Amino acid sequence: MNNKSTEMRQFSGGATRNDDPNRLDYEGFLSPLVLRRYAQYLNKHREQADGVMRDSDNWQNGIPREVYMKSVFRHFMDMWAGHRQAWDVDMEESCCALLFNTMGYLFETLNRVDEKDPVLNGWSFNCGVVGCNEQASFYVRPLKMSLCFDHNEKRGD
Repeated sequence: MNNKSTEMRQFSGGATRNDDPNRLDYEGFLSPLVLRRYAQYLNKHREQADGVMRDSDNWQNGIPREVYMKSVFRHFMDMWAGHRQAWDVDMEESCCALLFNTMGYLFETLNRVDEKDPVLNGWSFNCGVVGCNEQASFYVRPLKMSLCFDHNEKRGD
């Protein structure tokens, strides 16, 4: 199924681009203020108990979803308590901690190997563009996904 728009935009200098309403709008979906604060939180927590600095992408080496889930609950309780003013909480730290564990859980879910599920075990999944039902490739560990040929953009490496 091809949902590609045939509408074109023309700019004052003469350049043209297609006007695809299904294109993912990262600039609109994300906030640089939030992402910067989150990166500061992650950088602050790179130092391990033994004093060694872990790589920034260390979490992508695999943390069990059960570990993320337990941490999600702890940090949600702090965030909720702060919201309800039940006890003193650094809300920025709590939000970042919750975001880290939620993203980690999602990463592990997307990267999951399940031998009984052919979709999760490296064959195909629906394209990530809203409204597109075309199949795209998916390989597990290391995570490698791409959109269908009509949306010829990569989702990860």
